[in-house]
Amino acid sequence: MEKMNKLSFDTLSEAQNYFLKKGYTTQFDTKDGEIIAYGKDKNYQPKELLIIADFRFEGMTSPEDNMILYIIEANDGVKGTMVDSVGAEAAQDPELMREIPMKEK
Repeated sequence: MEKMNKLSFDTLSEAQNYFLKKGYTTQFDTKDGEIIAYGKDKNYQPKELLIIADFRFEGMTSPEDNMILYIIEANDGVKGTMVDSVGAEAAQDPELMREIPMKEK
């Protein structure tokens, strides 16, 4: 795979489609203090995951439309993505997100 820091995307959906084709097929989400892997019937703790990269997208009309796409790999081989909004109300649990280690760039 190309180096993550060399990748660039115009839209969130373009990035999601790219990573889907690269095998990042699971959608991660935070709920009730856990990280859920949809379709895998499994929940993770932050230490079981690694954020491989993140990509920021600016909204067309409002700064509250800004989004971050996280590329995530679990210690059991599950690979996927997580979308978070930037602004007044984040879509994901910010405390839980801070606990997920990030790969050094």
